Amino acid sequence: MLNARFVEVDHLTMSTGRSLKARQASTSSVTTSGSQVTSVGSSTAATPTIIATTPEPLYEVGTFQCTSSVDLGFVGHILADYFSATGYNTNATVAFLVLNLHTAADLSGSNSILSEFDTPSTGNYVADVLNSTLFSYMYTPEVLQMDRSNLNNSWYASNTRYQPDRSYIDTHRLPSGNLETYGGWPSEGYLEFYQFKRILIGYGTVDPQLSGYNVTLDEKTIFAPGYLSAVDTISQTPSGTVSAGCFFNANVTSVSSMNNSFAIAENEFGPASQTDFSTLLTESNNASSCGASPFLNQTLSNVTAGMNASAYSYFVGSTIWSWYRGQPYDMPSSGSSTSGDHCAVMNLTTFGKWHATSCNDRHYAACRIGSQPYLWAPTQQSGQYDAVYRVCPDNSTFSVPRTALENAHLFSAMQTAQNNGDLDSDETLIWVNFNDLDVSGCWVSGANNTCPYVQRTATAARKVTVPTVAAVIVFVIAALTIFVKCAANRGASRKRRHSRRRGDNGWDYEGVPS
Repeated sequence: MLNARFVEVDHLTMSTGRSLKARQASTSSVTTSGSQVTSVGSSTAATPTIIATTPEPLYEVGTFQCTSSVDLGFVGHILADYFSATGYNTNATVAFLVLNLHTAADLSGSNSILSEFDTPSTGNYVADVLNSTLFSYMYTPEVLQMDRSNLNNSWYASNTRYQPDRSYIDTHRLPSGNLETYGGWPSEGYLEFYQFKRILIGYGTVDPQLSGYNVTLDEKTIFAPGYLSAVDTISQTPSGTVSAGCFFNANVTSVSSMNNSFAIAENEFGPASQTDFSTLLTESNNASSCGASPFLNQTLSNVTAGMNASAYSYFVGSTIWSWYRGQPYDMPSSGSSTSGDHCAVMNLTTFGKWHATSCNDRHYAACRIGSQPYLWAPTQQSGQYDAVYRVCPDNSTFSVPRTALENAHLFSAMQTAQNNGDLDSDETLIWVNFNDLDVSGCWVSGANNTCPYVQRTATAARKVTVPTVAAVIVFVIAALTIFVKCAANRGASRKRRHSRRRGDNGWDYEGVPS
């Protein structure tokens, strides 16, 4: 599901003073954004340097790299083409685009605030540019507020499978009998199957020089700065142990106190040695155990994944909070609990990672208490996968963690239960309600649930096919830093015009992907 608080760490600051900086960052500040990492940059004036000439000039200006052909409209067309091409397959995931708005300061070093006469006019706002290409794919703030104001006619009116988890949403009943929420978010399934939407766009940072640009004029289309984001810092020791900023706290189990179930921690680090690479993997694994999903935004050792994918494969493995490396096994058979390892267990000896095993084995199981994401208890006795739900304690149900933070709480609860004697001391495997009994390789929650990828009727083809069980899979777009050029910033160049198309009043929006 989508949650009101998304956390990403742009800089993973080490206690030794080593800072893992974003590619285009010039400071050691920490920022966060909706579902991908923003790029922090400085608008301090610098002399541009040409660092490449083909197929077109590539300029380096301070901490940024710029090209004349990539602007916001171009990026919008690229995304629209992608959404169109993936509208009927399993690549149809939700994207989040975060925009950082900067001024292209002139070479004299002026950082003065632009007057209202030098900011865009109607028809040249950022929202205007994006609406021209992406409007039909956008889930906007305006639509979100309409959905929140009447859940009975929006999220809760959809198929049960696509309704958001109600334990994450505070609701209020109106005199009409309808439900509303002030801060809830829809599920990915609802966005794609019912709204046919693919992207949420929000502002990240806006330069002080652009204080005259009223971002509220874009508020119907683009989420305001800070709305899709929250700021936090994770600090680690030289060995990779998290020393501060861990989201997981065994004593904090209220969703309202710690609702960061969609946290992405950027680890910006290019290892120069095997020792450094091992530390990177440790850092990523520990960040995952703390409730954040690490995100790499840099080439490793100057070797791309196309040249050698090994290092990237190991990094990806270290970021997975659920399955242990190499799991689950790719079993060819399905439809029978006796024909292979088709059910999932949490292994307490691998720090809560999951393994596939035979559904006929007998283990204790994970039971969610009162439908609360962070409260767990073991079953009162062991049993086979398809029957163990019967022995969950009162006011609890056999379930499976949906996020890294939920998994961390489950692992902690099972360790506590073992220490208290509620589990056998030699019990190391705990059932989680996850299986691929229907279709091998398609893991779902619930013994009788079916694989959502399989078309089971002769009805018309679905508009969108997406993975909607167990976890939200989100296509992460690197944050886009938008440079705003205005005639007032260019002095003598005010009268010169480029052949590129621009806004009617001389505005350009140049995009620099991070």
